[in-house]
Amino acid sequence: NLEAAHEATGLSRFLSPIVKAVVRKEFLYVARNGFAFFLLVLPPTQILIFSAQFHGRNAIFKRVNTEILFPAMMAYTILVLIAPAYNAFAYEGRGIQTYFTSPLTFADIFTGKNIVSATLIAGEVLICGAVLTWRIGLPSTPTLLATFLGLIFIVTGQLPVANWASLNFPRKLEFVSLAAHRT
Repeated sequence: NLEAAHEATGLSRFLSPIVKAVVRKEFLYVARNGFAFFLLVLPPTQILIFSAQFHGRNAIFKRVNTEILFPAMMAYTILVLIAPAYNAFAYEGRGIQTYFTSPLTFADIFTGKNIVSATLIAGEVLICGAVLTWRIGLPSTPTLLATFLGLIFIVTGQLPVANWASLNFPRKLEFVSLAAHRT
């Protein structure tokens, strides 16, 4: 039973039912959205491509400074993954009307959306960190610690700014207009 498994987790005891519903809805959006899937596959794939220049027999650059490349690739990962948070309601479409008629606050909505964003970013950072470690190795402990503390600082600082931008500058993402620009 999936619901019982969610209730058994430690974090769900601290979340209100409204926030839990928003988290569940956001995870379902990510699971069925092709753009979101592409966004999750992009950073590890690009890190594999970038690191191919520094790894193996046919490497273009024989020696790489992991003290610079590791933090740079992690910052790139955050840059790619934090962008959708600045338009948090893009995929809602007409469903955003539900938020105005439901007995919930935008604080609850953004809490759920931020939990999903932070979870996806944390997972991607771990995957990209593992790929980088496999391909080029780990940087020194101080650089590794500074990188991950910097990532935490950046994400916790950017999510409130993204929430503000989503409320003050909403943009509806229209898939028809995206298809029209391809031709």
